[in-house]
Amino acid sequence: MILQVLDSFLPQFHAKKIRVETRFPGGVSPSLADSDKLAQVISNLLQNAWQYTPPGGTVRISSEPFAAGIRIIFANTGGELAEKDLPFIFERFYRGEKSRSREHGGAGIGLAIVKELIEAHDGQVGAEIADDETRIWFSLPH
Repeated sequence: MILQVLDSFLPQFHAKKIRVETRFPGGVSPSLADSDKLAQVISNLLQNAWQYTPPGGTVRISSEPFAAGIRIIFANTGGELAEKDLPFIFERFYRGEKSRSREHGGAGIGLAIVKELIEAHDGQVGAEIADDETRIWFSLPH
């Protein structure tokens, strides 16, 4: 499903010369999820990655198994988030770097919707900044 949704975003990524890398190792057990809701989650995360990755940057999408299910990670280079923003990014209408928010548009609800939809599937969401990347992830149980 990630690759299907990604296909619709590729022209936008290419227009900004953003390299997109995917890594989905085998051996991951499937999770039961509402396909429309999961497509919305993926679309919101891809929109964020496109919006906040600078031209010439990189977006990496990967999956990894863990004992209770699967974790999907959307990582992008650059971006405007600071460590102090991380506890708040899944709240409705929160925007990091207030001075540039209008430049990127959006209402500040995309990640809040992601959180609500994933938690409705008994999953979790999280974010971190490491190695000049912003990483937003979600996990779903088996």
